[in-house]
Order: sequence, then C-alpha cells, then structure tokens
Amino acid sequence: MKLNQLVMRVAAVAVVGMSLPTSAQAQLWYNGDINGVNALSSERNTVVSQSMAYDNFVVTGAGWTINSVFGNFLANFAWSTADYEIRTGVSVGNGGTVVASGSGFAASQVATGNTAFGFTEYTATISGLSIFLNPGTYWLGISPVGTGNNNTDRAFVGTTSGTNGNNANIDGLSFFNSTFFGANFVNSDTQTGAPSDFAYGVDGAGSGLSTGGDDVVPEPATMTLLATGLAGMAAARRRKAAKA
Repeated sequence: MKLNQLVMRVAAVAVVGMSLPTSAQAQLWYNGDINGVNALSSERNTVVSQSMAYDNFVVTGAGWTINSVFGNFLANFAWSTADYEIRTGVSVGNGGTVVASGSGFAASQVATGNTAFGFTEYTATISGLSIFLNPGTYWLGISPVGTGNNNTDRAFVGTTSGTNGNNANIDGLSFFNSTFFGANFVNSDTQTGAPSDFAYGVDGAGSGLSTGGDDVVPEPATMTLLATGLAGMAAARRRKAAKA
C-alpha cells in the first residue's frame, strides 16, 4: 500500500471516531450546597430505625447510567455504609416504584469543612453502581447508617437553594418517609415548615442533562430532641433554655 493511501485511511478512521457520540463520566445532577436553613432526618441508627428524605431529578436524552449517588449531611457520628433508593412515580402517600436500591452499601464520609445547627457537614457517597435510567423523573434518597450504641447519633440531609449546583432542580417536590416517625411519603414541607429541596446528586454517564428549576421508644422528655428537622430542634432547645 502506498504511503499516501495509508495516511488517507488513517485519517478517515479518525474522522469516523470523532463523529461517534460519547458519554464521559460526569456529574449529571447536583442540587446545590447546603444553605443552612434546615435539614431533615435521613438516617438509620440506634435512635431512628428508619427515615429517608427524597428529592427529584430529571433524566433526559437517551438515558443515564448512574455510577454513584451522594448527599450532604449534617451529622455527629462516623459511618461506613448507607442505604439508598431511587424511585419513580412518587406522590403523597404513595412511594411509587423502586427502580434501584441498596441497604448497607459501602459509603464514604468526607467532611466539607462546614457546620450548622451544631453538627458537622459531611458528604456521603455510594460508588460502584451501574444503574441505567430511562428518560423521566426520579426521586433519590440516601440514609447513612450508624451501628454504634450511642443514642445521640443523628444524620440530617441539608436543604439547598441550588447554590453551586449542576442542573439544580429547585422546585420543592421532595418527600419524607419514616416508619419511626410515622410518616408515609409526606411532603417534606410538613416536616421542615416550608417547601424544601435537598443537597443530593448523581454521577455517571449520559447523553442528556437534568433540567428543572433554577441554577428504642423515647421518653416524653426526649421527644423534642428526636425531631425530624434540625431547625425545629434548634427552636425547641431555645424554648427550653428560655424556660430554665
């Protein structure tokens, strides 16, 4: 084969390769940093047997392959595992359909350097997933798992206004489900006092991007400290201090 013919063939292959669609690993959705306004119980530990807060994201294009899910939590304990769920068709009183979930999956815990309500902020990430989602609306929930015997361990997913988000979906369409607190997929505003969005996100590969909104039974004396929302807990503590 002549040299000029070889060069032409190599060039043709290169052009074809460049024209093929690619789906690189990327942050597909991040709802934004914690805004310090509130946070909602999303945890499983020796205090709270089960609670999970969910927020929605939209898969577009030809679909996404999710490789990891993450959330920013205000917490006071160390974890090595977490539960997660991805659901579709969620509404008030209706958990919809679970399309992916895991209980006690390995989860990293990385401090962000921020604090709020007397708790330290950590990012919990569950990696090593391979979940394909067709286009549509889904709800993500994550609950860090505490396995110690410390009856003060708590974890709350922080609310967000979309700051530093990536395709942030700030629309207030979030839900809360907890057998411990007796909540069956209620609107999160029933717990936080206002429409809320949570600091969740997903990484993976996709041909489209999310679009949406803007960029043990306790004794009665301890019930106020087992609130679902951190802002409510802080208010209860202030009232208690004022009476003292």
